Formats: sequence, C-alpha cells, structure tokens
Amino acid sequence: MLWLSALAYPAAPPSEVLRPPASERRELLRVRSGHTPLGSWEETTNEPMHKTVCDGRPCRPGEGNRVGYEHWKQPYRPLDEAVVRALSKKPPHGPDGPQYAKLVAAAGHLADASKFIALAAADFDYRELAENWHAAAARSGVRCALLYALDAPAHAHLTARLGAASVVNGTANLDAWATTKLMRHIQRALAERHMAAAALATAGFDVLLCDSTAVFVADPRPRLLSVPASDADVLVGRLHCNRPGKNRHSPPPLQPRPLELLGCAAAWNFLLLRGASASPPRRSLVARLSVRSIERGMVDFYLRWWMGHHCTFIGFDKTVADARPRIEGGFGGPEAVAAAPNAVALATLTAPSWCDAGGGSCLRLGLLPMDAFPPAGAFVSSRATAVVGRATRPPSEPVHRLRLDRYDQRDFAALVARMGEEGLWLLGS
Repeated sequence: MLWLSALAYPAAPPSEVLRPPASERRELLRVRSGHTPLGSWEETTNEPMHKTVCDGRPCRPGEGNRVGYEHWKQPYRPLDEAVVRALSKKPPHGPDGPQYAKLVAAAGHLADASKFIALAAADFDYRELAENWHAAAARSGVRCALLYALDAPAHAHLTARLGAASVVNGTANLDAWATTKLMRHIQRALAERHMAAAALATAGFDVLLCDSTAVFVADPRPRLLSVPASDADVLVGRLHCNRPGKNRHSPPPLQPRPLELLGCAAAWNFLLLRGASASPPRRSLVARLSVRSIERGMVDFYLRWWMGHHCTFIGFDKTVADARPRIEGGFGGPEAVAAAPNAVALATLTAPSWCDAGGGSCLRLGLLPMDAFPPAGAFVSSRATAVVGRATRPPSEPVHRLRLDRYDQRDFAALVARMGEEGLWLLGS
C-alpha cells in the first residue's frame, strides 16, 4: 500500500509528476496485454456477477459468483467513465436516518437490560455463516444477537430458520450505496454494516459489531463491559502488535497508522460502540468515528486494487491517526502497549474535532486484550482464555485478487472446513 504525503522535495513539472517513465509505461502495457504470468484484465459483460439459483436450486455459498482465481484475472464489470465520475463520494444516508427505524426497534426487543446488542451482517452467500454465528451466540448465552440481512434472499432464508425477531431486512439500505463510489458489492456491504452499527449507538445501545465468522465460545459481555464506558467510548480488537526489533531497518511510514501510534493494529471488524449510558451528543461523537471512517475510505485512491475491498478499514486507520491518539492508563508509549497485548490499552483522541463542545472530554478508544479476543487465525493457541474465535481459510493462491466483488465457492468451502477443524462450526454438514 502506498501512503501519500506532501514531502519536501523540489517541485517537478506536471508532466514528470503525472506520467511514469517510458519503461514503466511499456511494462504496464505488457502486463495488461497478457504477456506475463499474471495474465490480463478480464471483463464480464454478459454473465451476471452474482446469482442465487444454480441448476434450479439455491446456490451454495459463493457458487453463484464469478470466479477468477488468477491475480490479474478477477472478473469485473466495466463502467463508462462518465458514470463513474457522477457517483457520489458521500454515504447515501447517515446513522440517524429513518431507514434504520426497524433495526432500532428490533434491537429494542432483543437487547439485554444493559442495552447491549451483538450485531452481524450477512448477504445470501454468508447465510450459513450467519446461522452458525447465531447458534454460537445462543449456546454462549448471548440471546441479544441480531442479524442484519443485506439482500432479500438472505432475509428470507434467515427469517425462516431463526424467526423474524432475530433478523432485520437491510436490503434497501445496502442498495442505496449503488449511487456512490463504492462500486463493488463487498465494499458496500462493509460500509453499510458499519453505518448500521453507528445507527444503533446513536439510538442508545452498546452495539458489538462483528463478522459472522467471529464465533462466540463464551459470553463476551463480562469482559467487554468490565471496561467502564467512562474509560472507553469505543472498544476494538487487535490484529497484531509491534515486536521489539521488528522492521527496525525499514523507514517509517509516510503517515503514521495505529500500529505505530498505539503499538498494535486495530481489527475494525470487531468493534464495540458505547451508546447506552452516553448523552445524545456523546452518542453522536461515537457514531461519528464510523461515519468519518466510511467517508475517508471512499477516497478514490483507497478503492483500488486488492485492498479496495477493505477501504473502510483503511478509513478507520487514517481517521484515528489524524485524531492524534494519546495513550493513557499508565502505558509509557506504543512499545509498552505492544509488550502487554493481553491488557486493555486506552487512548484519547485529542484532536479538537473529537472533543465535546466547550472543551469537554474527548473520544476515548480502548484496545481489547488479545487472550480473550484473539485475532483471526489465533484461536487455537488462545482456546483456554478466548471468548471468541475466528478461523482463517487455508493459504491459497492468489492471496490477493484485483477488483474483488464477492468471494466465491472455494473461499467459503475452505473457510468452513477450517472452522470445523477448530471446533467453530456448529451446523450440520
């Protein structure tokens, strides 16, 4: 990933800035023409990018999606440049809009006495993973688990299996993103579920947003709610932490990220937004973190290549970095946080825009302990202490796929197999 910055280099003529050297242009043309092992661009114009019926039956997860395993051959549907330029760079709705009335009402029926709600989102391909997530929540005593269906087939399937009280239809809200720069389904789904979580925080809930692949193996509430809301408005899992001596010869990034500023990288797909005990202005501040991060992720540069399907996560990283986080709670700095990954670490976002009006307290961020909330792929080694587990699909080629729109059947089959091996799959075969 490239990080752009206004460095103090002598200004170059526009032609030198915008136009790569002739050798690079020739190589780019050679790659696009297919005369390399990477292959060539592959456009799809006739076949649908996604379908839910295969050979007269419901498609297996991912079966109805276009398949393109090679790194440069992931199918995509080309759009006219005029259409692309007309797309909005802003979300189609905010967290306080009327389109979330049914979601808020459903959360009100399911939330526990502390107004805690666990939320996961799923489209048709993720329907079985969503069922498994819900079953694990019930087994762990988390009855306040709500599923947000991102298309009509997923809503119909999940409602039939789990009952109407546990599922909310978010199809229209997801479809509204079609007018924005988020042109891939996977980008829209990620943005919409974060906006939905922000809507619940705005409405006064403590909402735990997690992937449908994050399987509860114990009730997470005692560990989550042991951190007072007065200490952390937002709690987030960790991906990994800096290790002493690692990459010591590498230059610093052009713009610091949470890994450098906080000692650990944040897992923005496991996020607790605290709205239950907060005042309305404070809830708006909490929700703003999600909204601004979504907007930041919609910058054209972050929508491209293989990282484009994680553009919202990039937005969170950039937003937090710009907010000037200050480590609190007795830690001396990022190195101390990284050296204690199993302790809750707290940070205050000190930029004025993240503080209450009139110089009040600023938004507070907490990093969750890794032993209780291990990152994806680390559940087996943390089984004795973990309250949630998340498997990763076995390594396969390619690791990245350009222009990824949806995952395909191989992805889902491999992931479910790994979840079964790790004891995280509760449904029948």
